[in-house]
Amino acid sequence: MKQMIIFFTALTLLLTSCAFCTEEELSVSLPSVEGAKEALVLWTDGANCEHEKHIDLCAGGGQVLSVTVSKNACTPVLVYYYASLAEKLSSPYGLIYPHTTELSQRDGFAAEILRSLYAGSRASEPVAVQDYLARFNWMRFMELCRTYEDPWILNREMILEGIASGTFKKSSMQPLEKQIE
Repeated sequence: MKQMIIFFTALTLLLTSCAFCTEEELSVSLPSVEGAKEALVLWTDGANCEHEKHIDLCAGGGQVLSVTVSKNACTPVLVYYYASLAEKLSSPYGLIYPHTTELSQRDGFAAEILRSLYAGSRASEPVAVQDYLARFNWMRFMELCRTYEDPWILNREMILEGIASGTFKKSSMQPLEKQIE
């Protein structure tokens, strides 16, 4: 009887232990980019630390990227494609997990904004930063970025300041040459 109680207790702990995990594995297909020989992948973890992974694309075929992300945090994942170490091919492909799980160039700008906010907050308390950034409406921001043919012409500093201070508005999305005074 005692062995049976121990067995069921162990089985219960084993089956419920995943409910307490704070990380999970994210697997996404890498888009193929003509002329790309390598890719640099950047993402943040639960402590707001940036990680990178270099991927050799010469092997060909559809490659799958697997990274460990925090379950309850907005995680930017960016992929930069290179023909050589010095020749970047395009703006990055990106996603913001858990809002999107497919890499696209259209979401690269939004993912880069989130990555920059995490990078600028390294001295802060990681959990507080993640909680603050998780309250921002990243889905709406990505939708707004997708309305621009090239969001990379927008004033990144104005956007970063608006999100960081909690004062971001649609009018913060101004091209560099057209700024509201």
